[in-house]
Amino acid sequence: MTAVVLLLQLAPLLAVVAPLRVTWKATDGFQDASFCSFDAKNYQGMKNDETRTPVYAEALRRALAGREGELVILDIGTGPEALLALIAARAGAKKVFAIEASTAVAELAREAVVSAGFEEVVEVITGFSTEVNLPEKADLLVAEIVGSVASDEGIYATMHDAQLRHLKTPHDPASYIPRAVETWCAPASYALHHPALGPTDFDWEAVRREGPPPRFACSYPAVRPLAQPLRLEQIRFGCDEEGLPCPGSRLCRRIDFEVSADLMTEVEEACAAELTRAGCPDEPRAAISREVASSVSGIAMWPRLILGDDDDESLIIDSRGVDGRPQRSHWQVAMPLLCARPQRVSAGERVVVDSTIDLGERIDVPVNYDLSVEFSGSARG
Repeated sequence: MTAVVLLLQLAPLLAVVAPLRVTWKATDGFQDASFCSFDAKNYQGMKNDETRTPVYAEALRRALAGREGELVILDIGTGPEALLALIAARAGAKKVFAIEASTAVAELAREAVVSAGFEEVVEVITGFSTEVNLPEKADLLVAEIVGSVASDEGIYATMHDAQLRHLKTPHDPASYIPRAVETWCAPASYALHHPALGPTDFDWEAVRREGPPPRFACSYPAVRPLAQPLRLEQIRFGCDEEGLPCPGSRLCRRIDFEVSADLMTEVEEACAAELTRAGCPDEPRAAISREVASSVSGIAMWPRLILGDDDDESLIIDSRGVDGRPQRSHWQVAMPLLCARPQRVSAGERVVVDSTIDLGERIDVPVNYDLSVEFSGSARG
């Protein structure tokens, strides 16, 4: 066999030996870097999220218990109903500074405060928290500026500024609700990315190359992990004297996944059940389900919030379920695609992700994400 013929036969395998790479900016898919556009439907989904709002309310009540009339609270991104600010006021806050970037939304928040009868306690301030000056420093900061990728709504820059200017004890974990936010991730199968199930003429390569990463409801059953999820980001507030990484920092992390036979079986069974409901015949149904269960479309990412001590599960918000399984939440799963078509994997195969996160120099400079992904097995193609 000549070298030329051998290379031609090996070309499909050689083409996937190099790491797969995907990059995007936090603002891809948004109109600008402010993240302050108001969507009433999305806000109501956030407010009514039973995995989120009651946990925030309980964390605030615990923080204020026995200290009624003593604490000054800072609420960043208060929203049109000043929801968390009013929870804090009702729980006994001495004063609440509720900051809202959008002028129109801030006016709605003021109306909500007056309607609730707490205008003497809650002061709504219009502007970005990085640009306003408070009349006094706060004892406790409460915020929910957490994206599908935890850092993609500017939480690093916002909280770094708050530590420098807005808090009395910025290095005390008890000064924050939440105390930490995280991004969890896993190599995932996306059923409609498979050629047999998705639209035949759709340009997946354009989606992969041009972004933004596809986003799905956390409850969406067609996106399922094929390995045990691992933590991509951990953003802790008040943990040491150094505080958060400074704007302009570069954060690097390597994560090593092992494709799970059990999770592959779950994906196969879930896909087969959906195809059965759709009336798919037995023979193609089994083959398609096996293919979907052995195919990685991208690295799925979703947030986790820790509102109290690490071991207090009652104050932890998981946007996805156990092992990254689908679960109802107002957050979304972000999943940058690795290739125009899924990558084949087998149980026990290693998927190694090298992540680089570049923090913007300023609040209006979006975070930049870069993932380089390698597959160790020979089942790819």
